[in-house]
Amino acid sequence: MSTYNYSPYVKENFEFLQRLSKTSSDKKKNALILSASADQILAIVEICANILKHNFTLSRRQRKKLVQFADFYRAIARTRTEKSARNRIQKGVVLP
Repeated sequence: MSTYNYSPYVKENFEFLQRLSKTSSDKKKNALILSASADQILAIVEICANILKHNFTLSRRQRKKLVQFADFYRAIARTRTEKSARNRIQKGVVLP
């Protein structure tokens, strides 16, 4: 299995991303996203783009879970600015 070379956005915001992924409360997730810096938002965009490009190895179960949110991830991955990414993430569906 090859290792992926993570972008600087992901590396620098690893703690934030980990905290976001481990939070089960939707209110807490929204609060984290509302208080996120531009780099933290762009790290989320980077991850969505990499998932869509198949740069991460996902199990069948993970893919199945994400497929229902595919359009949401595509919309986020297409963003080019922090402002539009933040807007799409905050208006989007509840993240798994």
